[in-house]
Amino acid sequence: MNLLLEINISTALNEVWKSTGIVNFTLGQAIMIGIGLLLLFLAIKKDFEPLLLVPMGMGAIFAN
Repeated sequence: MNLLLEINISTALNEVWKSTGIVNFTLGQAIMIGIGLLLLFLAIKKDFEPLLLVPMGMGAIFAN
């Protein structure tokens, strides 16, 4: 009974892990998140076209 419970829990945790986006995270997504953060930095700290760059940066982060 205890072994069966351990197998079910490990199988369930494995399925949860496979269904997350962390498993399928690629280098391209990391680069796009970095670009989104750069756009937010330029908009907020450097005050360079904030009405344009803030939505673009947030969209790049949320989409990836």
